[in-house]
Amino acid sequence: MKLTMDKRFYRLVGILAVLGVSGALVFNMDSLFSAEADVSKGQVTALYTVEQQVIEDKTDYPGTLTSLRQVTLASKISSNVTQRNFDEGDFLKEGEVILVLDASNLEARLETLQKKRSTLEGQGAIFERTG
Repeated sequence: MKLTMDKRFYRLVGILAVLGVSGALVFNMDSLFSAEADVSKGQVTALYTVEQQVIEDKTDYPGTLTSLRQVTLASKISSNVTQRNFDEGDFLKEGEVILVLDASNLEARLETLQKKRSTLEGQGAIFERTG
């Protein structure tokens, strides 16, 4: 394959450019390492102070953790859940309200029992606590 004169010229210019950049990089690297020699001559081009520091490395990784211990929640009454105060993955504290149950049936039952009690007290019935 024959190269024309223009292509050879551009290749030669490209090779010379790469060699020139490489030589500049090598020269600059050499001057960085010989900074102490330049200090004695008063010709420092760059002076860096090195300090010891603690580097904190924090990386977040998405994932799912599985508990080693599972807890079963149970209620002493039968009722529907009206409110849930947590999402999957939330941290919960001891004593924190996580579910609210529908108490309308219990409130109606309590009101009925209180009416029966007042009726019985009005009739003179005597109540004694046992147990």
